[in-house]
Amino acid sequence: MKTLKLSALLLLSILIVSTTGCVSITSSPDVEDSFYDDPNPVTTDSEYFQAIEVGKTEGFKGTNPFWFSGKVSPNLDNDTAKEALEDTLRSAEMLAVNGSATYQLDAIMVDDDAKGVFGGDNIFTGTERNMSIRYVLRALNTTAILYNEVIKSHGEAGCSDLCIGAYLQESIATERSNTDSHKQLIEDLKGLQAD
Repeated sequence: MKTLKLSALLLLSILIVSTTGCVSITSSPDVEDSFYDDPNPVTTDSEYFQAIEVGKTEGFKGTNPFWFSGKVSPNLDNDTAKEALEDTLRSAEMLAVNGSATYQLDAIMVDDDAKGVFGGDNIFTGTERNMSIRYVLRALNTTAILYNEVIKSHGEAGCSDLCIGAYLQESIATERSNTDSHKQLIEDLKGLQAD
């Protein structure tokens, strides 16, 4: 009986500490590390120069603070996914400014490849995230769909990045997968002919 009470007290202590922010076991991916910083932004002769606004971002689950459930993985939520996408477009000189958008881009998470603590990866062999995100670009004046593709991206992290905390390592892999997705998107948009 004494062991049961001690176990319950320990579990309660972990619950309190993990939900008050003293322990960051379920670190959410950083927006600053989840966007693609384009080294070759488009110029004024591009149809997409400062012309795209981000519409909806859907299906981005966010990170559940209850890490002990074993079912949660570090994820951007809909708002931070939108912020990262806008930062990517801004760096590529594609983000519309002052309401001047002629195109709208939506992002829908198809598969986040969430692992969680029981996902089979471990901090010593490394963690991978292979996400699939659908991007839809439409012209605002005609609503014609110019781009509708699912981009499959890859990100990984290992002991060279962080050798403690499976969630923290998975968070790094998630950031890298988001960045890879945005990089592929920007390259596709650069090669896309406007209607």
